Amino acid sequence: MTTPTPTGAASGNPLATRDQIELEDLAMRLYRSPPVQRSMERGRRIMRLDPRAQSSSGKATLELDLNELAFGACAIAAGDNPDDPKVYWGINMPHRWFGRDVPGSRCGIDNPDNAYRLIAIDEQASYVVKGYVPPTPPVDVTFTVFPVWPGIIDAKGIFPASLGGVSLKALEVESGAFTLSLDPSPANGRLNHLQTRPGTKALFVRDSMSDWSRETPVYLSVSRVSGPPAKAPHDEATLSEIAAHHVDRSAQFWLDLPAHYYYQGEANRLFTTTNPAFAKGGQFTGNGHFKLAEDEAYVLTLDPLGALYLGVQLADLYGASLEYAHHTSSLAQSQMAANADGSLTYVLSIQDPGVYNWLDPTGLDAGLLMFRYQGYDPERVTPDKAIVFEKVVKRSQLDTVLPKGTRRVTVEGRRHQLAERLASYNRRLSEVVASV
Repeated sequence: MTTPTPTGAASGNPLATRDQIELEDLAMRLYRSPPVQRSMERGRRIMRLDPRAQSSSGKATLELDLNELAFGACAIAAGDNPDDPKVYWGINMPHRWFGRDVPGSRCGIDNPDNAYRLIAIDEQASYVVKGYVPPTPPVDVTFTVFPVWPGIIDAKGIFPASLGGVSLKALEVESGAFTLSLDPSPANGRLNHLQTRPGTKALFVRDSMSDWSRETPVYLSVSRVSGPPAKAPHDEATLSEIAAHHVDRSAQFWLDLPAHYYYQGEANRLFTTTNPAFAKGGQFTGNGHFKLAEDEAYVLTLDPLGALYLGVQLADLYGASLEYAHHTSSLAQSQMAANADGSLTYVLSIQDPGVYNWLDPTGLDAGLLMFRYQGYDPERVTPDKAIVFEKVVKRSQLDTVLPKGTRRVTVEGRRHQLAERLASYNRRLSEVVASV
């Protein structure tokens, strides 16, 4: 990928880079290798013994979840070369582009509004990340240093705290371009710098897009400037064994994680928290799980609290986001019809309730539920003010709890809403390779 420069404009799809295509190809070869297939069979046996696998919703997604966490683990093995780092777009849905069917890698109640990109980092080396901000950037972009790769953790489902982070709005940007340095030394007055502390493994970039139809991820490239002598890269046979070990660890980690974050109370109730993994990125969340009968609806009203970004997402029982290109299984603030007072009311139900702000569980009667606030003022905003109302009612009684003026939608109106959503999502899969 061409390195961004301070002048000129970028073009093409910032997610569609030559490095991305090469890493996907390598990850797919690892995914098909015998060691990884054997590790997937081990994971399948473990997952089938889990109590969630005995439910209809658990059975419906188990195989998909296994496939995606395995491919995500393979992608990490493919990209984990801090001596020759590349920017990799992962934790996404299965997609077809450039003549290939790329498996998905959803996990960890991933956010459909985010483009997640990962970069391998060595704690002792120095790096420069260069970027270009498109005309309509995401409402929030954060750069977070992690001591782990997502899911490749021996911690019984507990995600460790980040080692540092910065948001795009805090960086100095000139003519649309910025440079972010990463090395073991303190900033010492440098504005665009992150210190890499002992244990650093990866730089995790989140482009949070509230309006899929307009907002575009930032263009990124990375280069290693200095550090210890580079090691010889692993051959594919060795990478296959590494990937298989990653799959073993990842399967157990993602099985364990929901119990720590999403089952702290009864079903259909959200609990707010500040996740130490992303606290430095300016985020608080509401976590919970849902369980609904065919004739029930969960109604949730949130106060936006002036946050740059607010979104609500559904995931299956194992933590993979539900299909979100063809379903309103997530809703960002710009995708909502707001109430008269500016608050936002969501309706989660198995069947379409005829309400514009429908959270569609794609036929599942149970799963995980989450909201995310990003880019808020911590001196003015407290998480306990986020939830205005939540209640489970019979669908026939929805009118008794919905705010006056709630936007309704006809069958044809829903088709139009979903067609716009799909077209907006497909911007991420444009096959115009990035150029800057």
